[in-house]
Amino acid sequence: MKKGDFIYVPQNTRYLVEQGGHTTTKRTDEPLRGIWLESATQDEFSKIFLNGDVVYIKTNNIYEWRENVRSSESGEGFRPQFFSEKGLCKH
Repeated sequence: MKKGDFIYVPQNTRYLVEQGGHTTTKRTDEPLRGIWLESATQDEFSKIFLNGDVVYIKTNNIYEWRENVRSSESGEGFRPQFFSEKGLCKH
């Protein structure tokens, strides 16, 4: 992945967010779309822009977003089209 790529974050994925000098662990309530920023901690974590915040997610828990994929196709990059744009900005 390269900086600026859309990524898919599955529901119930743990992520780390830094707030006021402390690191908090949270989980996604629903599948989200985010923006990949860079690798962190020797590629184990990725720095992601998700729901208006910069967060850290284990790299093996995210997937590259692919558009225009038929439901009969499968593969590592397959992402259904029914997800909304939610996930990029706070609502």
